[in-house]
Formats: sequence, structure tokens, C-alpha cells
Amino acid sequence: MNKIAFFDFDGTITWRDSFLDFLKFSVGWLGLLKGMTVLLPYIVLYALKIMPNYKLKTRAIRYFYGGWDFKTFEAIAADYSRCQLPKLLKTSAMQRLNWHKSQGHQVVIVSASLRYYLRPWCGLHGVDLIATEIETKDGIITGQLAAKNCYGPEKVRRIRDKYNLDDSCYIYAYGDTRGDREMLQMANEGYYRHFKT
Repeated sequence: MNKIAFFDFDGTITWRDSFLDFLKFSVGWLGLLKGMTVLLPYIVLYALKIMPNYKLKTRAIRYFYGGWDFKTFEAIAADYSRCQLPKLLKTSAMQRLNWHKSQGHQVVIVSASLRYYLRPWCGLHGVDLIATEIETKDGIITGQLAAKNCYGPEKVRRIRDKYNLDDSCYIYAYGDTRGDREMLQMANEGYYRHFKT
């Protein structure tokens, strides 16, 4: 039987949000503070469940990265992946991920975070990736998402687009928020907030 394990990333494999951490890494504390001040009305709307998460993320990407040279952005993302991302990992989550690999299971990270700093990490650990992508035009970041934010039902849609999950496939899924609910429901074994350390 083919077995495949889908892992959310932020809060599941990591102990804090990697997107916010990447913002701090790429623009500095002062840049982050200034941006959060500008974006505060939208953050409040999101907290009140008036604004969906993809609209807040789009506004954040437009504010922080709109107009950036994409190659510069990719280089910073690779630096973050190498230098900072390993500090965020939960030991128990990594043990489980490595257990799946040792059993010969396919392992896939399915994340709403940006693929540009997750891709090098996934390559290092030998796992597949489905994640949010940003739009570029002529090598410049436009400030828009290239496709829907990889969250909630979109996670399942992208999984089914990429993998043949027939009746002979046994599915594990790991998540920690509302955005993982549909992915957990599609699994034979779904684990919610399973990793503590």
C-alpha cells in the first residue's frame, strides 16, 4: 500500500510563524514595526474575521515586497532557510517526519507560507512541497499572489491536483489550525496539534 504524509509547516513543524519571522529577517525589526503599524487596520479586520487571511497576506506582500527584484528576494529567502529556519523546528515533529521517511512513505509539506524559503529546506530534507507563490513580472515582484493562498480547501485542491490519491493510498496528515481542517479530514490518520516540543 502506498503511504503518504502531509505536514502543515507553521505551528506544526515549527513553534512559531515562519512568515512573520521571515519578514523580520528580510526587512529588519524597524521595517517590520513600521509595516505592522501601516497594516494594523487590516490586521484588526482579520482578527475580527471580517477580512480573509489571503487578503491580509496579499496586502503584507504588496507592502513589504512589491517592487523588489525577484532574484534579490530569492537570495534572502535562501539565506533565511539556511540560517534561521532550523532554529524554529520542533524536535518531535522532525522525529515523526524522519520516521515517515524511514518507512519509505512519501512526505509532503503543505503550507500557506512562501515556497521560496521552504523549497531549500524541503530539498535538504528530501521532502516534497506545496506552498503559496507570489506573482512576478519581468523579474519584479508585483505584490500579488500567483495563485490562491495555500490554506483550507485550497490545500486539498492542490494535493489532489498533484497526487493520485486512490483507494490504495493510505494518508497521514498533521496540522494545527483551522487552515488545516480539510487536509486532516481527508486523511486516514489526521493529527491535530500533535507535536508539543
